[in-house]
Amino acid sequence: MPKKSDEREITPEEAERLLAWLHQVVQRLGSRAEAARVAGISPQQFGRLLYGTSQNPSAITLARLSKASGVHLDALVAAPQKELRVSVDGELLGRILGVIRRVYREANVTLSDVDLGRIAAEEHNAAAGSTPDEWPTVLRLVEARHRERLATDTARRRTRQGA
Repeated sequence: MPKKSDEREITPEEAERLLAWLHQVVQRLGSRAEAARVAGISPQQFGRLLYGTSQNPSAITLARLSKASGVHLDALVAAPQKELRVSVDGELLGRILGVIRRVYREANVTLSDVDLGRIAAEEHNAAAGSTPDEWPTVLRLVEARHRERLATDTARRRTRQGA
C-alpha cells in the first residue's frame, strides 16, 4: 500500500522513544498479550511494534495503551530522549548487563562495550520503577527479548544469503 502524502518514516530518535514507551507499557500491564488485548491488536502485531519491525502504530492504539497502563503519551511527542532519563539502580543495571552479556556470548556475538552499555541503559530505562521482587520477571523478559532479536537477525542474514 503506498504511503499517504502526510505519512513519513519516523526518525531513529522517535523509534527509540516508541520502543522505550512500549516496554514501559508492557511492564505496567504485565504482559505483551495483555498489552495487545488492550490495544485491540493481535499479539503478533504488538510484537512487531515492540521489536521495531513495525513503527507506525495508530493513534487509537497508542491512546488505548496509554489509558490502560497509565503511561502518558508525553514521552513520545514532547520529550527529547535526553529527558527520558531515570535514576539508575546500580544493582538492576548490573543484573541487566549480565543477562545481555550472557545471551550474546552464548550466541557467539561480540558486543562492544558501548553497544552493551547502550542496550543495558535502554533496558534499564524500560524497567524503571520495578521493585526487586519484579526483577526476576524483568530479567527473563530482557533475556527473551534479546534471544528473539538474535534469532530474527540470524534469520534475516540467512534470507539475504539465500536470495
